[in-house]
Amino acid sequence: MCHEIRNPLNGVLGNADLLNITLQKREQIIKSRDFSESNIAALLESISEDREFIDALQTCASHQKAISEDVLCQAKIDSGKMQLMPVKFEPCHLAQEVLKMFSSELKRKRFETKIQLPEKDMTVAADKVRISQILINILSNAIKFTIGSPHPKISLCLSIVPVNSTTVNLQYTIEDTGIGMTEEEQAHLFEQFTQANSGIFYSFGGCGLGLNISKRLTELMG
Repeated sequence: MCHEIRNPLNGVLGNADLLNITLQKREQIIKSRDFSESNIAALLESISEDREFIDALQTCASHQKAISEDVLCQAKIDSGKMQLMPVKFEPCHLAQEVLKMFSSELKRKRFETKIQLPEKDMTVAADKVRISQILINILSNAIKFTIGSPHPKISLCLSIVPVNSTTVNLQYTIEDTGIGMTEEEQAHLFEQFTQANSGIFYSFGGCGLGLNISKRLTELMG
């Protein structure tokens, strides 16, 4: 399957590996029967870490269904039958939730990560699942094409721009220190089943579907 569908599973596997490491640490302490103050503190710390990994696992799993529906999503858009499902949510919390999905991978690959959010969150009504889908696709690409950089960096910024008394625009900006693109490659960036050049597939994989879906979903949401 293409990388767009595999990404949440990679998050599951990464967090499962980290969870296994903390379990091994606890097992070693218990087997040693050394319940000194420092070891008890280490046990409590590992339990706290486990909770974070489990939260990330749950986040990844919750997104897997949405991302695995990319192909169906494309078919619905093509047929004109895509229906948006607005729900109330907090856009700042959503940004943190999506970035958390990649936390183990970013940590393991030594990325410098920055998130910039408005000081005060707010409740909006929009299609949360589709916005998450867009952010996941773009973040996945940002990470994938930044691997190999001497100083890999990812930043996620959210701006909430009022339009009128009842409407705001959500502007999520993702930046990275990746390989970049030529003007010619940028011209084909959002084409269906298209990648920047023939070497991209062999180096990075993927089927060139995620950005096309992201663009068309964004256009549907106005």
